[in-house]
Amino acid sequence: MKLAFDIDGTIADVITPLKQRIWRDWHIDIDSLGISRHDFFEQIVQPGYFEQFLDYFFGIIEHHWTGIEPYPDTELIYEFEPITFITARKSYLLPATRAWIDYNFPSLIYTLHQSRSTNKIKLLIELGFQGIIEDRLQTAHQVAEAGLICYLINRPWNQDRTVHPAVKRVASLKEIVYG
Repeated sequence: MKLAFDIDGTIADVITPLKQRIWRDWHIDIDSLGISRHDFFEQIVQPGYFEQFLDYFFGIIEHHWTGIEPYPDTELIYEFEPITFITARKSYLLPATRAWIDYNFPSLIYTLHQSRSTNKIKLLIELGFQGIIEDRLQTAHQVAEAGLICYLINRPWNQDRTVHPAVKRVASLKEIVYG
């Protein structure tokens, strides 16, 4: 089966360094707020400042990528080689994204595509993929609605929410590789 991979929240733990930076810069303790959904940006950012906050978030990816750790068991990504990553990161972040992949998975054979979350399905179909490994619930639903396979990696922000019946919820890559 030909599967593509999302990056942020799927194999790259961008949330931990983001929470640390928010605490350092603004003294907001994300964990104490009880925010467990993917929409936490909207819950902590004042109205009208969302784009500014995204620039802050993307700055962490661009300039502090060595502080972003892979999730446990992501070494199993080699089982899917060659890999195609489809990321919603902005195009100016692709050099830092490649550097992060090369640093954490030095011998990985991969290609990297950039696409807005709303266009991932179109790109999956154009590239001939049967599905994607993803963490974003909304994208998982869209993929399933398009008749493609989606493995939704369990993360705090996609828990306690209704999942499309065709979405396959998994705890980790280990579950996909070994069943």
